[in-house]
Amino acid sequence: MKVIPAIDILDGRAVSLYQGDFERKEFEADNPLELAENFIAHGADELHLVDLNGAREGEPENVDLIMDIIENLSGADIQVGGGIRSLSTARKYLQGGARAIVVGTAAVKNPHFMGEMIQEFSPESVIASLDAREGELALSGWEEESGIGVNTQLSRLIDQGVARFIYTDINRDGTLRGPDISALKRLGRHEIEITASGGISSHREIEELEKNGIDRAIIGTAIYKGELDLKELWGKENAD
Repeated sequence: MKVIPAIDILDGRAVSLYQGDFERKEFEADNPLELAENFIAHGADELHLVDLNGAREGEPENVDLIMDIIENLSGADIQVGGGIRSLSTARKYLQGGARAIVVGTAAVKNPHFMGEMIQEFSPESVIASLDAREGELALSGWEEESGIGVNTQLSRLIDQGVARFIYTDINRDGTLRGPDISALKRLGRHEIEITASGGISSHREIEELEKNGIDRAIIGTAIYKGELDLKELWGKENAD
């Protein structure tokens, strides 16, 4: 299983939020680039970057910082999300060196957006984010309810050719309570790539995800709080 460290950026700093609450930071760090370099030094070859300001406001606000990370870690497979609601924004990141962009809100509010993205770029370059609270999608940095069920949106996106998905259980995100295995198993019945996110806190949970056919896992809080050891995750000592 591919384990991907998350770096969520708010006001230029790396943070880990509790259930997506912007007022409840479980972790903060001044230098996201330094964090990213540390993950790569330990053996991670992929990073998940999110512009939280962009997700909430609808326009990326930490672009320069994210591009700096991409440029400094050109060998890493970096996916970027947060406020990507136009082809021009997606193009900026992808042409700047990101391997994939992650889209949530725009995929709901613009029914044709994901299909246009895949046509412009490629299925490998476009990842749909299914951010769910009690089975319904939340939008705009998880502050807006959509009234749309996960399975409904999943079917719509598969019809548009989307093959890569990140599923986040918002109520578990940042809580270390473990992933929602039952929901992930239902998604895993489709011929798509599923990345689990939210609540993952142990190697046992990672193994359980893999056993149930989940391809990848995004982990943030458990790493930042020391619940998971970087060397054990990626098998490499820090280069320093």
